[in-house]
Amino acid sequence: MESTIEVKNLWFRHSGGVSELPEIEAKRPFALEDLSFTLPLHSRVLFIGPNGAGKSTLLRLLAGKRLPTQGTVTVAGHSPFYEVGFDRRLSLIEGEFPLTLDLTVQELLQNPIADRSPRREADLIRILAINPAWHMNRISDGQRRRVQILLALRRQLDVLFLDEVTIHLDLLGRLDLLNWLRDEHLHHGLSIVYTTHILDGLWQGSQIWPTHLFLLGGKSVCEVIKLSQADRPQAIDDLSKFCLQWMRQHPV
Repeated sequence: MESTIEVKNLWFRHSGGVSELPEIEAKRPFALEDLSFTLPLHSRVLFIGPNGAGKSTLLRLLAGKRLPTQGTVTVAGHSPFYEVGFDRRLSLIEGEFPLTLDLTVQELLQNPIADRSPRREADLIRILAINPAWHMNRISDGQRRRVQILLALRRQLDVLFLDEVTIHLDLLGRLDLLNWLRDEHLHHGLSIVYTTHILDGLWQGSQIWPTHLFLLGGKSVCEVIKLSQADRPQAIDDLSKFCLQWMRQHPV
């Protein structure tokens, strides 16, 4: 099995729907243009880029939620869009979690799912400080986000894509989740691609959360940097400063 996420000559434009005439759709600008890169699996990738660069669009393509207009996307040698069943090994957590029904967390957890991991479920309830008796229509946005993360991660996964999912978590919840994800990577082989604009806690002296940095400057400009002590460029001693400089040099 290949151990990479590989994108070759990727072009993507958003569709106006099935009713849109082909000649009108063809005039729509591309969100991503001739993009090519390789990311290693069994890694923790920090995915950085300015608003409008196409980060969320790209994550949906990598997770098999969208079909490329042109080009190819493979994860471990598989097509996440075309290969039935392979998407069960992937998870994309994104967007809002609008579930506000009068259901408890415990009732949601009783819904059977394939590949459920009791160990992961118990770990996540503990580290996210979730009360199974919470009613979904009576909790805060931050608590609802915690439940979203629990429901998505309680099954066995190979690859996890996270799109700004820690934005509603408090400082302690975010730190505990990142530490748990690092342990899942180190001890259980989970591959992680994490998009965020919040860099606090990811880079403290010799304690570096990401193993790789993936920078997207818009449409077709990207760069992959290995962040081990031995391999990372000296210029990346300050992660925030480096990312700000890179984004200024590669505006959308």
